Amino acid sequence: IEHNQFHGMADGSGPNYPRSGISLTVSGCVVRYNDVYGNGRFGITLEGRPFNGYNMDGRSNHIYHNTFWNNAGGGVQLIQKKDGTVAGNVIENNIFWNTAPLAGDAQNNAIIAELYHSNASRSWPDGSFNGNIVRSNLLPTGTRPVTIARKNGSVHVTLAEAESTFDGWTGNRQGDPCLTDPMGGDFTPMPKSLTID
Repeated sequence: IEHNQFHGMADGSGPNYPRSGISLTVSGCVVRYNDVYGNGRFGITLEGRPFNGYNMDGRSNHIYHNTFWNNAGGGVQLIQKKDGTVAGNVIENNIFWNTAPLAGDAQNNAIIAELYHSNASRSWPDGSFNGNIVRSNLLPTGTRPVTIARKNGSVHVTLAEAESTFDGWTGNRQGDPCLTDPMGGDFTPMPKSLTID
């Protein structure tokens, strides 16, 4: 999935429930060079769940060089339901900016793992991100950009805490990407952007 603009998915005000710009219940996909913005839920959802007696797991997907901007629930959602699994995905070199908090939540989530529908046998151990690697992304400032939601409550994690706790979390930064004109659909970083080496 590459070189697309995904925007304007349902926000729940009409007949459809809020939807993410991209939803994957599959393994081994590459998602790159996309602008994902203004969607009613998350920028992208990676989901593991059962369907017709089979588990559709979100494993080993590679998500890189995308811009996630102004999505209502946050940038990336990893969600497990029942015996489904989300593991071994690589999320790198993406821009997350102007993300919105979920209803009733004060934090602007760049990345949220929702495990409260997961069976106990598939739940992630404390201190684990289940082999999902998050590296070299630009995340929002002034917030705890990572949330892990479990049946017993949600934990909001700072970037420093995430990188010192979760294997494979490295090289991420927080800052304004200085995009040229995102309101007009131009997500090109300006010369002063932190995304330009």
